Amino acid sequence: MANRRFQDVQALQREMKIIAGQVSDTGALPLGVSDVAIDTGTSPHSLVVTLEDKYNDLYSASAHLAAASSVTAIQKIGFTNNNTITLTSASGNFTTAEIVHLTLFLKNTSVTN
Repeated sequence: MANRRFQDVQALQREMKIIAGQVSDTGALPLGVSDVAIDTGTSPHSLVVTLEDKYNDLYSASAHLAAASSVTAIQKIGFTNNNTITLTSASGNFTTAEIVHLTLFLKNTSVTN
């Protein structure tokens, strides 16, 4: 669970946190993101976004390509290890040229109600 001061957000979901910004393998990272790397061990290559804090779950994610060199669409968004988001393309490999506008809605509590 993230241990920092968050600004208030009105949401029906309890303890929802939002991280949003532009990510790339070579660019500046938005607040809340510690690293972005390309996983060349997958085919096609995936873009792996590591968050600064661990979260209990991913409510929702939105990812849009700003300028695609080989990726035409994002087919799958995965959430693992409580702080890793993996973007997999429908076709083509992620490269350092890809810029992704990413919005994450994360769960920051284990309380169910």
